[in-house]
This record gives sequence, structure tokens and C-alpha cells, in this order.
Amino acid sequence: MSSECLVLKGIEGLVKGEEYNIELGETVVIGRSSKCDICLKYLYEDEEQKNPGGKQFNTVSREHIRISFHNLTTIEFEDLSSNGTYIDGKQITSHIISDAIVKNHQLQLGAKEKFLVMLEKN
Repeated sequence: MSSECLVLKGIEGLVKGEEYNIELGETVVIGRSSKCDICLKYLYEDEEQKNPGGKQFNTVSREHIRISFHNLTTIEFEDLSSNGTYIDGKQITSHIISDAIVKNHQLQLGAKEKFLVMLEKN
């Protein structure tokens, strides 16, 4: 039995090469806080060790975005940040993707972190 999974594949910024899965039925929060379902804090800590004082990298908020993946036809995005969230280059406060089953989308958190948003079968 196969099921769909929402995949966030890092394509730019410190998230490049990272991949996160969101299962059908899940709601997750992404950010730098260790309380987030998907915590990006370690990426910034690694960069800080390489470049002390490099605060320009911290454009992802502690709680940056909430993603709800409750069915294949609607994926909900809610910006929780003060640093901006973008879907396909357009800034959003809340947004629903209804065509992820037929095409991929780009999600940007803050100034540099970009993900390819795509559906995959497990």
C-alpha cells in the first residue's frame, strides 16, 4: 500500500541538500526553535561556528511557517515570521496550494532558504 508524502527538498541557502518529509495528515511548524517539528537550528549553529558573528544567516524565525498537509488537493501554508515567506516568488501570509499533485512549487523562508515542495509516493 502506497501513500503520499510532501517532501521539502533544500535547493538554496543553508538548507541546500537537506530533505524533510511531511506525512499526509500532519501539520508541522518549521523554524530555528528546538520546539519546532522541523528544527533548522543546527544549520545556523554550524554556520555560526564557521563564521563567528555571522548573524546575517539568521533570517529564518524561531517559528517561521506552519504547513498543514491534510489531503492531496490542499496544502496550507501560514507565515508565522517577521522575516517573510514566499511561495513561487510571491510573499504570503497564508496560502493554499491546490495543484501540488501536478506540479512542484518553491518555498522560501526569509532571505535565502529555498525548498522545492513536491509530492512523492512512499
